[in-house]
Amino acid sequence: MRKILFLLPILLTVLPIKAQDSVFVRNTIRDLTSPQFHGRSAAFRGDSLAADYLAAKLKNVGAQPLAEGYKQHYTFNTCILDGKVKLSLDGKNLVQGVDFSPVATSKACNGKYKMLYFNVKAIDDSYKVQQFCNEHKRGLQKSFVYLDVGEDKELSKTVLRIVNQIKRGANPFGSAGVVLGVKSMPAMSIPANVKPMDYSVLYVKNDLMSAQPKKIKVRIDNRYACHHTQNVAAFVPGTRCKDSIIVFMGHYDHVGQVGSVYYPGAHDNASGASAVLDLARHFAAHPAEYTTVFLFFSGEESGLMGSKYFAKNPLIDLGKVKFMVNIDLFCGGDDGIIVFNAQAENTKAIFEKMKAVNAERGYVADIEPRKNSANSDHYPFTEKGCPAIFILTKGGAYGGYHSPDDTCERCRINKYNDMWQLVMETLGL
Repeated sequence: MRKILFLLPILLTVLPIKAQDSVFVRNTIRDLTSPQFHGRSAAFRGDSLAADYLAAKLKNVGAQPLAEGYKQHYTFNTCILDGKVKLSLDGKNLVQGVDFSPVATSKACNGKYKMLYFNVKAIDDSYKVQQFCNEHKRGLQKSFVYLDVGEDKELSKTVLRIVNQIKRGANPFGSAGVVLGVKSMPAMSIPANVKPMDYSVLYVKNDLMSAQPKKIKVRIDNRYACHHTQNVAAFVPGTRCKDSIIVFMGHYDHVGQVGSVYYPGAHDNASGASAVLDLARHFAAHPAEYTTVFLFFSGEESGLMGSKYFAKNPLIDLGKVKFMVNIDLFCGGDDGIIVFNAQAENTKAIFEKMKAVNAERGYVADIEPRKNSANSDHYPFTEKGCPAIFILTKGGAYGGYHSPDDTCERCRINKYNDMWQLVMETLGL
């Protein structure tokens, strides 16, 4: 989720300056974004297939497992839309991912419905809503209500709040479903432990609704299930201080497949997982003074599920962790980086060192500090008191966020080597 670089917090004196391998990273991104992994989510157990791939790679490069087969197993409940998702308006079939997209927690449905229209700007007027419901009282349960929401910035705060509530399960109409007219498809997300609503919600390009179609045919195959998944974990023993630990982490999961559309997730976060694997490859060949640990989390896109589980059930002694580096959203970086949790008592010194190095060498265009945020897998560990940093890249070429366009081809990693150089200089190597 968001963008990256990675950073070391303490002096790893054995790390040579030319450790990076952007070709290795590019090839790994290409592998992880291939259709065989179905976008690395619960759908078709794509995350388990990707975990097998990562475990095999870790074994091949010589990193040792932290758990049997490199895997830490756990479960969470989630919606899985690996069946059919279809929509037609007055008999015209629309293209999923281009013309329309379902909200992931929509009720499963398969049928023909009447289309009704309501002015979204009046949705905060309870009298008008009730008047509309009374007028269509007998047909609402067999109808979808259309709201042209356009873009969020076009709506008042009150109207936007109600629209967001509709997406989460509060339907003021009591209809079979709601269609939200949008100018562009929003990012797809599938939260954990959120049961399907008792109605369906679809995003549709609002220009396709200008003729006000009268009939809508919808099919959404959605099931709520306990998903068995796994984190992947490996380590390389330190040459001198085996009980002091440096952790590199990044989530390998993504949105996955929804109906006929799969989300490759190159930027988010095949890129970060590939960088962590590259680090494991390097340290297995050139062990550091400290023990290095490499964590690949599943369930991040569902709400940091993998990192939360690991933080509560650690495979390492968190009290021996000297620093943790979260690698998430690695592509781009032309405009510099954002460092989350940069000003904490246990991270500030390294952040200041990095700024000083960059001021002298100019490796990145800008380094912007941000306060800590629960926006990626570092966060559960900061709650445990571990020193952890999450860095996002700014600007540059990468695919759309949680979009089918987030492909390997759109994921530019030309800043990869510069980031390594900045890290090396920061560490005084």
